[in-house]
Amino acid sequence: MTNNTTTDVSVDLRKYHEVFYPNQWGASETEHRTLIDERRLMLAPLDTASAAALVADHRAGLLTRIAAGGTLDYYRDFDASGRADIDAQSRSSRFVIVTIDGQLKVSGGMAAERVTPPSDDAPREVTLHTPVTWKSIPAGALVIAAE
Repeated sequence: MTNNTTTDVSVDLRKYHEVFYPNQWGASETEHRTLIDERRLMLAPLDTASAAALVADHRAGLLTRIAAGGTLDYYRDFDASGRADIDAQSRSSRFVIVTIDGQLKVSGGMAAERVTPPSDDAPREVTLHTPVTWKSIPAGALVIAAE
């Protein structure tokens, strides 16, 4: 994540299911999905009480801060399938497409909001060339663990 503002902001990374995460993957011959078979939870904006609670958590230092102009990386597992399955299914394909979904709750200290991925599918797709190059999570990285 990149904070493109001129002030610090905070993101709520405390809950496993309330962050951006890989929602679906599939082997593909094209760089974008042609068949979309995915369920998405449609989330409403934060209500007044939830927004106020998030602002209070920001002010109390309970959220993860991103400095003005700063960046933050976090890692969250993909809770469907695994490396062997991805490697096997992608051997005869040019790409693996990972689709991102979820939410982030953010606050700058004065207001709060829930950010969701765009409803258009293309911006949520991360296209990887095959064979997939697997890497390790860097030591000391921020990992969002299952609850």
